[in-house]
Amino acid sequence: MTPPAEFPPKGDMAAAREWLRERRNATIHGGPDEQQSSRMTHRELLARQWNALQAAAGFESQSSPREQQKRRRLDVALEGGQVEGHEAPIGLLGTFFSSLQETVTSVAQALTGAPTAASSIPGHIRNATLLRSSAAFPSSYGVHLYGPAPIPPEDLQDGLFEPPANAPSSISLLDESMATIFDIADTAQAASSEIDGPADEQLADRVVALGQRAVKHLSELSGLLAKAGVGLRFSWEPETNHSRSCTLDAHGAARLKRLSDGVEFGETSIESVEGKLVEANMRRGAVEIETNLGQLVVARTDELVTPRLGDNMLGKRVVAQAIVTTVRYATGRERRIYTLTSLHQADPQPS
Repeated sequence: MTPPAEFPPKGDMAAAREWLRERRNATIHGGPDEQQSSRMTHRELLARQWNALQAAAGFESQSSPREQQKRRRLDVALEGGQVEGHEAPIGLLGTFFSSLQETVTSVAQALTGAPTAASSIPGHIRNATLLRSSAAFPSSYGVHLYGPAPIPPEDLQDGLFEPPANAPSSISLLDESMATIFDIADTAQAASSEIDGPADEQLADRVVALGQRAVKHLSELSGLLAKAGVGLRFSWEPETNHSRSCTLDAHGAARLKRLSDGVEFGETSIESVEGKLVEANMRRGAVEIETNLGQLVVARTDELVTPRLGDNMLGKRVVAQAIVTTVRYATGRERRIYTLTSLHQADPQPS
């Protein structure tokens, strides 16, 4: 293992280049003291690079236990429309993969906290949902996409990777994001055979619950498929080995596009919510409060409130401040989305 080295001073480009040069020599040649005895040949260097490429793609390797760890895999097959003869336009592929990545990341962000419209997505969420392309497989156009490799225990111990304390693991986060997208795709495919039926309402509810950012990326992804007349067949292999497959044809994509575009996020207001905290999920950043009038308020919690869900308030009376957004569906129905910005235990009621 290469010994740790101090980072160069910020802003000093010459020092940064020298630091990179020393690190490269230490990695390839074993350090200045071992360069003469352990310098690799060109063939050995190519072999090391090939092993690293295989490890990044998730194939088994004899190099180390880390390289042999299984990575989650998404198999994507584009079919029909502009995709034929195992070929696809570069413009379509570039836009599709970019849109797919943003959709996966934005859905994951919505599942871990308050759905947002424009603020930046935290780096640990982007890292946990990063997909990498690997070899293609026989189909109209098929490709393997792999999730991030597990972080080595020694890197965690050295403090090289330090996500927020309440952040979910990359495994559960990517799996949950994929499961949500598969649920939406399955519902959209069922809705494509109906006209304003129950599946339409269910699809709209699933989409709206993810918030404005995720709705935007779902609309872009489905619109791309619908416009190109391309269907999508994909399967997900999580670490649990319980694989899942689904299909979204161009008609289902068009239905998802129509419903997503028909969602209108209205003005927001600040409201106070008081009642009994009957459900709290710190990992998902979600709560349910039964108000004094018997109404059940389902709400997200922002990043300042989520850590407080473990403060033993479950089953007790609480007072919360919430940002309430009114959402109008394409069918004309309205829904109110609550995001809690503060939460504390209510004062005891006088007897």
